[in-house]
Amino acid sequence: MNIPDGHKFALLALSARHVDLPANGVDIGDGTVASGGHSLVMPPLWQDWLGSLAVERIGSASLVLTVTAPTTRPDVLDHENQQLQQQLEAIRAGLMIATHGLDVAEAQLLTGVRHRGEVDIRSSSTLARTFSIAGTPATPICVAQLQLAVRVARGLRTLSTDGARSDPGGAYGRLLRGINALYRAAEAPMLDVRLHQAVRVIEAIAMPIGKGNGAVSLASRERLFIGGGEKFPKHLNTLYQLRSKVEHMQDMEKAALEIWKSETLRPDELTVRLAKCASLAEALAHAALTQILSSPHVLTHFVSDAAIEQFWTTHAESLWQPLTSDVTKECLFDERAVQRRLNDDRA
Repeated sequence: MNIPDGHKFALLALSARHVDLPANGVDIGDGTVASGGHSLVMPPLWQDWLGSLAVERIGSASLVLTVTAPTTRPDVLDHENQQLQQQLEAIRAGLMIATHGLDVAEAQLLTGVRHRGEVDIRSSSTLARTFSIAGTPATPICVAQLQLAVRVARGLRTLSTDGARSDPGGAYGRLLRGINALYRAAEAPMLDVRLHQAVRVIEAIAMPIGKGNGAVSLASRERLFIGGGEKFPKHLNTLYQLRSKVEHMQDMEKAALEIWKSETLRPDELTVRLAKCASLAEALAHAALTQILSSPHVLTHFVSDAAIEQFWTTHAESLWQPLTSDVTKECLFDERAVQRRLNDDRA
């Protein structure tokens, strides 16, 4: 870890799967360096200060992000440290949004300073873990994926700058509520919660037309939102029906049997199908938010409900990239992985 003397730093250690990065580090943008985590060597003093659990998290990390900045106040833990931490937290959020199926154990976030040759930690915190749905196709965490996460993080900072976080009913309020729904999905291991929240993200972005029959209204956006001809409206209708029943406190498996009553599904087959539906909803949610947040010329159209309606009515044909490929990717969903998980739970 290369921290210049007279610089403050923040460090984020993550334990994630499918990380493909050089051990010596690479600049992914905005002064942030990413490296394969197993290259990180902790000074003995860190191990004493952090405690065994934090040391274990850092030691098992497969991805480490660091950012530094010069300081004239090396003895003070202040807004300089906070800004560095916020930069890494935004990139972590950007990575979670841009990476469908990201499964990360609890992460460790540190900040401190290098002064007179000594590296001191001034603050340490633990960030919540995220889960993935069994069977979801994996996305490798490589340099290109992290650079995309940085672009998404810039979009998130735009929302914060424009006051959305302090006023969810203000600028970008609907989009922010969709982002928060995706956070809740990612941090929940329960399938019904994940599907419910992911479809809420789609609703926040696609902004269904009219009131009443929500499934029909949501599917009315299908051609622009997803693309792909006549194959996919059924996907959105099914997802919305499941989300609506979960919203009204119905058991998701019983609701699914009602929706698919013309079929005879064994319990395991039902669970596999629901997992695939939830994974599809998440794929659409992640891809849509990534496109919006990483594209300033698209993000500006999501500043208000009126602007979103105008976008889908007037601008989407030329600015929106339909999510057909993200639906097609779900054809790679590994149903056997869900069955293995079920078998393991019964063992």
